[in-house]
This record gives sequence, structure tokens and C-alpha cells, in this order.
Amino acid sequence: MSISPLLGGCPAGRRGCPTAQPEDKGYGPDNGDSGAFITTQTAYGLTPSRNVIIIFAHPDAPRRKTTGTTMPTKPVEHAVTIRPARAGDMDILGGFGARLVALHHELDAKRFIEAAKSTPLRYAQFLKSQLARPEVIVIVAEEDGALLGYAYAELEGFDYMALRGPAGVIHDLFVDPSRRRKGVGRMLMEAAMAGLKSRGAERFVLSTAHRNETARSLFAAMGFRPTMIEMTRETDG
Repeated sequence: MSISPLLGGCPAGRRGCPTAQPEDKGYGPDNGDSGAFITTQTAYGLTPSRNVIIIFAHPDAPRRKTTGTTMPTKPVEHAVTIRPARAGDMDILGGFGARLVALHHELDAKRFIEAAKSTPLRYAQFLKSQLARPEVIVIVAEEDGALLGYAYAELEGFDYMALRGPAGVIHDLFVDPSRRRKGVGRMLMEAAMAGLKSRGAERFVLSTAHRNETARSLFAAMGFRPTMIEMTRETDG
């Protein structure tokens, strides 16, 4: 079973999965840019734009000319790559997952569980177990070999308890606090949604903490609307 190099787990030949490799278009220094190679992801259902173009910077890129209309670009010094997660990423992703748990606990300690010492290891093991599942997407954002964040999503069937039909469910989105407000979260979201759409998803759903205003603003800006509201009360409330 061959696997999509970007979307991380879509079997070739499956309905809705990409059958072509992404088109590689090089824009060299002769066209006035940095020599980066820009890989458009149209083969995976991504719309070419600033947020969904995966850029691979090559400082020693060969000088070559292109024909037709050139695309002006600014020099790329630190390019962010969105790629499938690998087993070797799990130690870092486990730490990210534990920080995500801690963030929710800080927002509402009565509702959200507290991260334990074992949380990074246990979450790393869980994410690793998901890598081979074709309906699951685990992707990371990487810059200069450092991981900036990750997204974990899954194509699910009917959920009668939630009164929901089949959907692409975004389970996790985390960006290192030092790298936020730079578009990384949006890049991860768009890549995850493109992967879910290629697997047949007709809608996307997610849950976010009511007090996490930053996340809610991002999701609203990306077209998500409130549909279900969880309400909590303690028994001694």
C-alpha cells in the first residue's frame, strides 16, 4: 500500500485519494527570488496560497530559468514545512500533547484533567499507534529541523450520540507558544482539512475550550461555526 507523502496515510487508488505527485515548480535566482523550490499541493486538493503552499528552501538551489509568467517571491530565509509525522517525532509530539492537556487544565481546572508525569510518554505511544491508520492524519510543522507544532485528525463515521453524520474530526491542534501568531496553526489546519477532504469528508468538526479565545478566533476565521455547546456543573455546584 503506497502512502501519500504529504497527507500521511491515504492509500493510493482509494476513492478520493490523490493519484498524482505534487507538481514541482522551481523559481530560481534569475527570476529575482531566493532560489527556493516551491511545491504546489494541487494534487492533494490544496488551494495554492500563502497558507497552503509547502515551501522547501534550498540555499544552494541551481540557477535556472522558467518560461511563461514568473511568480515574484520574497527571499525565503526560514521556510516552514508541513509533513507527515514520523516515529522519530514522537518524543517531541508527546511533549506537545502534554502541554495541550496542561493548557486546558489551566483554562478550567475543574473540567479538564491535569497532565501527569507519564502523559508525554503515553501520548507519544498513542500518536505512534495512529500513524499506520489510513483514516488518520498526524502532521507536523517543521522549520530548520525543529518541530513547531502538530495536528491530529481522523475521518469518522456516524456519531449518533452527537447527532452527527460522517465527518473529518480535528482532534488536536498545537503550536509551540513561541511560534504562534505566524500562520503555523492555519497551515496545519488547512493541510489537515485537505487530507480529510481527500479521504471523502464532506464537513469538518472540532471542539475547543470555551475560554480559549485565540483558538476560537482562528477557527471562526477559517469558517467554523458554533454548533454544540458543552455545559458543565459539579455535583456540589
